[in-house]
Amino acid sequence: MAKGPKPGTYTPAMKAHLDNIHARMRGSAHPNWKGGINAQTYRAIAFAHHGRACKVCSKTGYLVVHHRDDDRYNSDPANVVPLCMGCHLRVHRSGLQVPT
Repeated sequence: MAKGPKPGTYTPAMKAHLDNIHARMRGSAHPNWKGGINAQTYRAIAFAHHGRACKVCSKTGYLVVHHRDDDRYNSDPANVVPLCMGCHLRVHRSGLQVPT
């Protein structure tokens, strides 16, 4: 039989240790911090500026956001464009040009 606390229960020392880790890994202290920009932010910017259709083929449905300069930190409306999955793959694999 396994020793230790039941899964989902922690001793006070374990809880304090985890709380300390979580407190140190929030916001700008987290290694994945991107300056407050996340997928929802640049998706909203792209959709507000370009609409909810693929910029290449005009398909609607599930869309991804392509960064023209490949810089995910640059969420300028001219840099982020909505694309369907097929067109996004063609942009990266075969150099399909996204219209301005």
